[in-house]
Amino acid sequence: MNNVQDEEAVGLLQAVSSSLFSASLFPTATTRSTAKADTTKSDKNNKPNDDDDDEDAAIVGDIASNVTLQVGSEVAALKNMVESVLPKVEPLPWPTFFCLSVWCAIPAIVYILLFTQMGFGEYIYYDISTSQFADYTPIFVGTLSLLAFFFYILDMDQWNETAVGIVFRFLTAATMFCILLLIVVLISNEVPFGIITFFALLNPLWLLAVKNAFYGERTTRTFVSWLGAPLVCISCLLMLSFIVWASADYCNEWNTVMKVDSAEQTGCVADFDDYPMCKGNATTAANSSTVTTCFSLDHSGEHPELIFPEGCDTSCVKVYDSCSNGFILWAGPVLLCLSTVFLSFFCTFLRIEISADEKEVSRFSKLWIFVLIIMWASASLSGAASGISYLLVTLTVANIIGAGILLYAIFSTQELEQSKDMAFSRIKEKYGDGNLNIARGLFVAAFSPLLLAYFCLSAVNQLVRRVGINPCSEPASDVGEDPNNYNNAGFVTARGAERNLVSMKSWYQSEATTTNDNDNGVLTVRAKRDFGTMMNWYRAKVLTYAIYWGILFIVFQVLVAKLTSVFLSWMIEQMAGFGLIAVSGIMAGVGVLMFLLPPVPGLPVYLSLGIVIPAKGHEILGWPGAILYSSGVGLVLKLFSSALQQKGIGENLSHIVKVRQFVNINSKLMKSMRLELGSG
Repeated sequence: MNNVQDEEAVGLLQAVSSSLFSASLFPTATTRSTAKADTTKSDKNNKPNDDDDDEDAAIVGDIASNVTLQVGSEVAALKNMVESVLPKVEPLPWPTFFCLSVWCAIPAIVYILLFTQMGFGEYIYYDISTSQFADYTPIFVGTLSLLAFFFYILDMDQWNETAVGIVFRFLTAATMFCILLLIVVLISNEVPFGIITFFALLNPLWLLAVKNAFYGERTTRTFVSWLGAPLVCISCLLMLSFIVWASADYCNEWNTVMKVDSAEQTGCVADFDDYPMCKGNATTAANSSTVTTCFSLDHSGEHPELIFPEGCDTSCVKVYDSCSNGFILWAGPVLLCLSTVFLSFFCTFLRIEISADEKEVSRFSKLWIFVLIIMWASASLSGAASGISYLLVTLTVANIIGAGILLYAIFSTQELEQSKDMAFSRIKEKYGDGNLNIARGLFVAAFSPLLLAYFCLSAVNQLVRRVGINPCSEPASDVGEDPNNYNNAGFVTARGAERNLVSMKSWYQSEATTTNDNDNGVLTVRAKRDFGTMMNWYRAKVLTYAIYWGILFIVFQVLVAKLTSVFLSWMIEQMAGFGLIAVSGIMAGVGVLMFLLPPVPGLPVYLSLGIVIPAKGHEILGWPGAILYSSGVGLVLKLFSSALQQKGIGENLSHIVKVRQFVNINSKLMKSMRLELGSG
C-alpha cells in the first residue's frame, strides 16, 4: 500500500513538473518521467523498492540541476543587463574615493540648500526673484554684454604672458561670471530652469578647480576618469535622500494642494484665459488689479487643504498648470541627480585603460532619452508638464556643453582638431555628402542670425587688430612659421599665436586654397577659416535645403498643428446632436485619414476621441466604460492605420522603382532593418 502511494506521489510530482517546465528546459527529466510512467504501468509490482527510490531521486536531482542552471543563466543575463546600463567606473582606493566624493558633493549640497524645496529654496527663490533688484535685470544684462564684447574684441582670452594680463583677465572673467549668476537668479521667476542649467555648466568648472588646487600632479584625463564612481555615488545618495524626504511628510509630496501652495509662494500668476469662471470676487489689495482664484488654501489644520465654495469647480486648480516653478523646486534633487549621472557617464568614457566604444556611447544616449521621456510623462501625469519639455532639452544641452568644457581641458587644440576631422570623415563616409547637405541646410536655417552676429563681431575684432590700438591683441593675419612674425602678436599673445598656428596649418594644408599671409582681410583668421569652409559647400543645395527646412517648420508648427485643432474643434461642434455609433464611425474615418497623413500629429486625434466619445457614451456605458471604449477606439484606429500604411500602401508600392529610390532601399539603414526583421 505504501509503495502504491509512493508511486502515485512520484507520478503527481512528474505531472506538476511537466506542467511547470517545458520539455526543452528539462529534457532529461521529461524523458525519465515518461520511461518511469511506462514502467509503472507494465511491471510496477516486479521492480524493487530501492530502484524506485533511486530513480525518483535521480528525477528530482535532474529537475533541481536544471532549475539551478536556468536561474544561473537568468541571473547572468540580469547582471549583464545591469552592467550595460551602469557606467564602467575605474577602481579607486577608498581614501581617494571618499575625498573625491566629498568634493563632488559640495556643489550638490549648496544647490539643494539654496534652490530646492528640500532646503530653503522656496524662501530664497521667491525673495530674490521678486525683490527690488529684479527691476535692474536689464542693466545687468547690458553690463554683461558690454564686458563680453570687449573681452572678445580685445582678445583677453590670450592675455597669458604677463602677471598683469593674467590678473586682469581673471578679474574680468570673474566679474562676468558673478553678473551672469545674478541674472540667472533674478530671472528665475520667468525662467525657472535657469538655475539648474547654470549648475550643469558650473559643476565641471568646480571639478577642474579642485583638480588644479589639490591634484596638480595628475593629468586632467586621469583625474576626470576617476570621477565616475564618486559621481555615481553622489547621484544615488541624492535620489535616496529625495525619496526619504518625499515620503517623510505629506507636505513634501507633489499633489494638487502642494501645486497650488507652491504656485502662490513663488508668486506665479493664475491664468484665467481658459477658466474665466474660476475668478474670485476679491482682489489681493484695495487698489490692486490682481484677481484671486475662487478657491483658497486653508492652513489652519495639520495639513493645508483646498476650500472650494459653492459654484467653484475643483477643475479650477488648472489655472496654475502653466506654473512650473514649484515643480522644479520640488524636483530639483531629481534634476540634479540626472545632471550628475550624465557627467559620471561622460567621465567613464574618458577612462585611461579601456576607452569607450561607440556602442557604449549609443547605449547611454538611448538610456538618457528613455529617462527624459519618463520624466516628461511623470510631469504630465502630475499636471506639471508646462515648461518641462524646455527644461529637459535645456538641461541636456547644458550637460553637453559641460562635457565639452572637460574635453577642452583634457585635450590640446591639435588633438581636438584631429578628433573633429576624424569624426567628420566617419560621418561623411557613413551618410554621404548628400545627406550632409541636408544637415548643413538645417544649420543655416536655424543659426543664420547667430552666424551673422559672429561674422560681424569678427570684423570688429579684426579692425581692432589691424588698427593696432590694442598691443595685446592677436595678429591680424596668419603669422606663418617664421618666429619673427610673432612680434606682431603683442606682448602677451605669442603663445596663443603659436597654438593657433598648429590648428590653422593643418587646415591650410588640407584645403586646396591659397591664402596670402600678408593680406589681413576683413575677418579674423579663425572666422576666415570658418567662412572659407562654408564657401566650399555646395551652396545651391545647402540653401535649397535651408528653404525646405523653413517651409517644413511652418507647415508642421503653424499650419498643420493649428488647422488640425481648428478642424477637430469644428467637427466636435457639428457632431453635438449625433449618437454614440454615428460619432464613433465619423471619428474612426477622420482618425484613420489623419493618421495616414505624415505631417498631421496624432495628439489632436487622441484628444478629440477623448473629448467626444466619453461625452456621448457616458449615459450608456458610464464614465469608466466610456473612457475605456474611447481608449479602445483610439488603439484600434492607430493599429489599423499602421497596418494599412505598411501592408496596404507600402507593400503594394514596394515594386515601383521611383518609390524604392525615394526611400533609399540600398542604404545601410534599410539593409540593417531588413536583416533585423528577418526578411533576408
